[in-house]
Amino acid sequence: MNVNENLLTANLRTPMTGSNPMVDVEEDLANKPEYGLNSWFIIGHFTDRGHTISYLFHFMIMKVPVLGTKYVSVVSVTDHTTGYYYGEDKMYSAKDVTLDENGFGITMPNGYMRGTWDRMEFGFSMPDATVEGVGVCYGLPIYSKRTGAFQLLDMYVHQYSIPHMSTTGTMTLKDERYSIRADSWFDRQWQDQNMKNVLRWSWIAVYLDNGDVLSVFDCDVPSHQQHWVTILRADGTLDYAEIEPFENGMNAYWLSERTDQYYPTRITVRIPSEDAVLTFAPDPKEQEIASVMKQLHKYEASCDVTGTYHGKEIGGHACIELIGSWKHFK
Repeated sequence: MNVNENLLTANLRTPMTGSNPMVDVEEDLANKPEYGLNSWFIIGHFTDRGHTISYLFHFMIMKVPVLGTKYVSVVSVTDHTTGYYYGEDKMYSAKDVTLDENGFGITMPNGYMRGTWDRMEFGFSMPDATVEGVGVCYGLPIYSKRTGAFQLLDMYVHQYSIPHMSTTGTMTLKDERYSIRADSWFDRQWQDQNMKNVLRWSWIAVYLDNGDVLSVFDCDVPSHQQHWVTILRADGTLDYAEIEPFENGMNAYWLSERTDQYYPTRITVRIPSEDAVLTFAPDPKEQEIASVMKQLHKYEASCDVTGTYHGKEIGGHACIELIGSWKHFK
């Protein structure tokens, strides 16, 4: 049976091979106000009218020392065919935001997410672009580290991903209209944020051409090093493996004039247990989002994947996320 042909909500009724979840995909979708940070993240990638385009939409609810609770909306669009990119990060107060009290729904001035795994609606606007989409989730979730809960930078993080959200919709970009038909990735995360520690980590969401999907984490902050990947195999099995540190394969650094951050724009990841060497090289390189909070500047880059996996040549698509302080290489 190909689990990717079944609705996520149907698949959740059966225990998932290789997983030991400490989160509940359905119950934990809505906001959890007892935590210091709640995050909902959608990325997608499609081709229409000769253009290959990626989009990103991210809502966060954060308890910020002194400032109180803030609501952050992050959006970006990349046209890989023309080299166009625009991304922005906006912060709002409670008076600007509507939260659904009976389920999952968030509306901010520049966008909205709402619904269930069987029908997820979202839309956002930014200079030169508007996006509206509807997603239906299929297949199985990725529980990070098999459980969906792990330690990172003195934080106890909860995270799961839904990598197969069949999405249709429309995008208007520079007055041109495109039809969206994409396999969007929906990521859900919550934790009590540690604002005192150095915030710096890397994450890559990877679709491989053989049907395997990877969620890759790397943190090289001294005394907090972590390097691992959670693998959702095409047969529905969840697996976990250690990887070589990202810093062994980071090259082609790009200096952002906006933030003085110094990001690697070519990353090679080695997964020994999978006999895998995967290279990620964003094009265009300039896919940075300058945050209103300096410690949350980030590189959110859509890119193709090349390399070998199980000893054979392979391709795919990915989104790289580099969060926090990326200056010490300069």
